[in-house]
Amino acid sequence: MQQTISILDADGKGDTIADNLKAPLGRALVDYTADTHAILSGTSPGSPVGQDGITAHGDESSITSGKHSLLRVMRGVADGEVGTGPTGQPITAYDVMYESERRYAADYLTHAKPAGPGEAGNVVGDWDNRARHVGEVFGAMNAIGSDITLDDRDTKIGNMNDAARYGYHGFGGLITQFPVIGDPAQRMIDAATYEWSKDVAAEHEAMALKKESTDAAAGVGATNSLIDSFATGQGANGSVAHEHARGEAKQSYITGREDAYSALRTRK
Repeated sequence: MQQTISILDADGKGDTIADNLKAPLGRALVDYTADTHAILSGTSPGSPVGQDGITAHGDESSITSGKHSLLRVMRGVADGEVGTGPTGQPITAYDVMYESERRYAADYLTHAKPAGPGEAGNVVGDWDNRARHVGEVFGAMNAIGSDITLDDRDTKIGNMNDAARYGYHGFGGLITQFPVIGDPAQRMIDAATYEWSKDVAAEHEAMALKKESTDAAAGVGATNSLIDSFATGQGANGSVAHEHARGEAKQSYITGREDAYSALRTRK
């Protein structure tokens, strides 16, 4: 996959991929969700420039592509249709990549340091780090989705049917290769799905109408819904640690989105 990304983006044109390659490449990228999450969050070796080769650790090997190259390739495959949902609506490679990133993010948060006795009201550094990573990833993913809307290549993005599009129920076997997540992460997904889908749809619609707010309120709200579900599960809802993590996620969301736009070069 690393070589594929390198070849496709050799001239910085990874966002222009042949139609017949979009769906298979989109499905393939889903299998690399852990790696793409690390690259988009800036935690991959050599990030953001990347490395010439993979990080080889046996079964734990990972790709280390440059962030901007990956973003352009993800954008290039995003509007490829990979299947249909329960009501016959098209499911795009972007939908599946987004949902896979969301599942991974939920599981990633569940591995944060637990709020033990007396810690719920304190700033927990590990929460800040993970919230920052999650925010940056979803800022980038929302930029890709908004770019689709701006390019008018997928008119369905602004009219998603709430959880049917981004909710996990409608994806069936499309992401069967994605690693199984634990029950705590699944509960977070259940709690956040409705608000997440509403906020994502709102951001895409705002972008299409050129009414995007400067603080990306809709997208930040979507990211916060996942952070909130995590904090609630920790019994730390409303604590200093919770609010601090939300702040970190917001700043990194904006950073990730703006960086993605600079890679895609389509924002007016």
